[in-house]
Amino acid sequence: MGVSVPAGYKQTEAGAIPEDWLTLPLGKVSKLQRGFDLPYKNRAKGGVPIITSAGVGGFHSEAKVHGPGVVTGRYGTIGQVFYIDENFWPLNTTLYVVDFFGNDPLYISYALKRVDFHEHSGKSGVPGVNRNDLHQVALNIPSASEEQQAIAKALRDADALIESLEQLIAKKCQIKQGALQELLRAANNTGTCARDRSPYPDETRLDQSKALGRT
Repeated sequence: MGVSVPAGYKQTEAGAIPEDWLTLPLGKVSKLQRGFDLPYKNRAKGGVPIITSAGVGGFHSEAKVHGPGVVTGRYGTIGQVFYIDENFWPLNTTLYVVDFFGNDPLYISYALKRVDFHEHSGKSGVPGVNRNDLHQVALNIPSASEEQQAIAKALRDADALIESLEQLIAKKCQIKQGALQELLRAANNTGTCARDRSPYPDETRLDQSKALGRT
């Protein structure tokens, strides 16, 4: 019995997708290229971000790629995908998209986040990710750039909302922790006062001391 596909959709190896979407090899959607060497001794003071396999790893005075761009790790940290709005320098430990073939860069960044890079690590007998292997991965993509942009914007807005909620939760946790510390401090102070407090007024305590022969 065949798989039931909703009206307006078609079945592909990657699942059901809208009929007007395309299933293409990654290399036909976004061509990846190895980054550029940049030893520390050659780095000059500037505002151009240097993108490593783990994200921004410093700054330089010169850019190698015009933004917006998309970068992922080739060695080191594998699996993270970074979208960069501005001009940047992708380090040699990365792969960056050298050609988007007219597709929306932000959408491509989200599409690449669905790729299992670890599955393609070391497949050619070489440590790290081989771009030629990645270029064979099938991607589902809207044929209309307007739809790509709409999807990418919705996902970016959702990411921004999640980030703001995480920041709010972190702030509330700090407030809660501070309040708990104040309550515990107050409780400890109250306990100390209760232990040190005499049931007699100072005058009575003095009279008792005299009666016992102590001054």
